Amino acid sequence: MPSKKTIALLAASTLGVATWAGYRAECRVMDSAGNKPITFQSVVRRVTAPKSRTQQIDKLNAIRQRAGRTAMSAGDTKTAWEIIRALTAEDVKACLDEIPLEPPRNVNQALVRMLFFRWGQLDPQAAAEAAVQAPYARDSNLILAVATAWADRDPEGAMRWADKLGPGAVQNVVGYAGGMMLMQQDPATALERAITEFPGALNSVAMALATREGETEESRQVTLLRLAGLKNNRQALNYFLQGMALPSRKDPGIGPSLLAEIDRSGLPADRIASIKSSLDSCLAHYVPPQPGTNGAQPVTNEDYFRWSYRDPAKAFAWAEENGRTDLLEPQVKREAMDLLRSSWQPGVRQEVRNPAVKSVVQQYQGWQRLDPAAAEAWLKTMPADLRKHLSPSTLDATR
Repeated sequence: MPSKKTIALLAASTLGVATWAGYRAECRVMDSAGNKPITFQSVVRRVTAPKSRTQQIDKLNAIRQRAGRTAMSAGDTKTAWEIIRALTAEDVKACLDEIPLEPPRNVNQALVRMLFFRWGQLDPQAAAEAAVQAPYARDSNLILAVATAWADRDPEGAMRWADKLGPGAVQNVVGYAGGMMLMQQDPATALERAITEFPGALNSVAMALATREGETEESRQVTLLRLAGLKNNRQALNYFLQGMALPSRKDPGIGPSLLAEIDRSGLPADRIASIKSSLDSCLAHYVPPQPGTNGAQPVTNEDYFRWSYRDPAKAFAWAEENGRTDLLEPQVKREAMDLLRSSWQPGVRQEVRNPAVKSVVQQYQGWQRLDPAAAEAWLKTMPADLRKHLSPSTLDATR
């Protein structure tokens, strides 16, 4: 005979099916964000869940339904982060169980990424293993969200896990985040640690060394010779050369001096020729867009995004001079969302890891001068940490 506990659970489940099915039937007509099919397991899970968890799930579902087929509003994004940042790992998994992946919806995709980031803060290995399996593996941003959270907490653990999987996209994504953390921990040992312990982080460390402030020809020569001497060096060496070429975004005439550095490297002639050819390609790649001097030549949002990533000061100065609020506004919102989805915290110097930390301040400054009402109205909808980052004192410091 069933126990009293089992009978009570079955009774609760039956009541839950009727109640939850009725709710779903009422909202299905207006529901364009989608809902997962009701199953016996889903009803039991919901009926037996703590009340605090079901309340949070209901709040996120309300956000999903408000957005429907569109992206979340700035206000709903702020609310969603406030909810998700307070979730436990079990809460996160329960929320993910409520969000359908088909049909594709912007709001569902965004919430799933936010939830995986939170899961990565709490139980990164479990989150990473889920992110690389069906049905989530098709969205590479999920493992990136987990890797970012995991690398902040335990970069070595993250990279060891990824290296067990072997070369591939996952190792590259986790290695990128982990390599940035190795550079933050100790730039002097980061390259050797990547070579000997964490091969997945080598590309990231190579790029970071090439772009680190205060690098000289002598220090670049040390890195170049070390990378050139590796057996499987092509990809890491190319990342290093790309980093060397980045200054050409501001000064296209710097190319000859960089090529001359390669000549003085002491490498064999055939290696020098090969490396100079690769560097030449990088120099050509990093020439930024050249809008018309009178602003007549059009620049698309995507052109501007690439330009501002490479040279934010020059990009936003041009946009401000030519009154291009249509470029500044979406750029600010895009970079702000990037920060809020990352592990960024105001007041922590992370410009090397994430150029948007400084760039969003500059872009917002230009937007505020061109259209102060719109800029300030948008800022009021943002979380307190972003409002603090874009406060007048921060803006004054960039002038």
